[in-house]
Amino acid sequence: MPNESFEPEILEQIGNAYDQAESKLQDAIELLQQLESLKQQLEAKDHDTQVLEQELVHVYQSKSLQQEVLEQIGDAYDQTESKLEDTIELLQEQLKSLKQQLEAKDHDTQVLEQELVHVYQALASLNQKNQQLSASPQLPLSQAKILAQVLLERKKLTPETLAGLLSAIYSTQVKPKEFYQAVGPTSPNADC
Repeated sequence: MPNESFEPEILEQIGNAYDQAESKLQDAIELLQQLESLKQQLEAKDHDTQVLEQELVHVYQSKSLQQEVLEQIGDAYDQTESKLEDTIELLQEQLKSLKQQLEAKDHDTQVLEQELVHVYQALASLNQKNQQLSASPQLPLSQAKILAQVLLERKKLTPETLAGLLSAIYSTQVKPKEFYQAVGPTSPNADC
């Protein structure tokens, strides 16, 4: 029975083939599991790469923003510096003008001081002359009255004129009646 002997060989071959297929299937399953693990690792790496790319974009944007801010700061600094230079120039011109005004006022002050010195010297000279005049011997009032009586006797002055003159000179009240005795009782104002 050729058929019968053939069957165990075939069965053996089928069994071997089955074992080989099972082994290969097992290897394939392991490979699939490894592939799945690699796929997960790859996905994780891809996720990490995306995160890194986002961080890199953020850093780039941040650096770009920083650069923009730095440029704005630089522009503002340049504008401020220009304004400060203009202000400094204006202040220097004002200072120069104020110095010139101060020099002019100082000159005017010196001229006025010189004029004051001259006026002071003139006043001092006048004061000295006045003191010399007031220190010079004056005729006492009693002698001036005698002199006035002599002048009246000569008919040169009236008693009223003479009394007014002596009152003004000596800053004291002199009455015209003191001089009527030199003129005589005929004077119309004898009771003054």
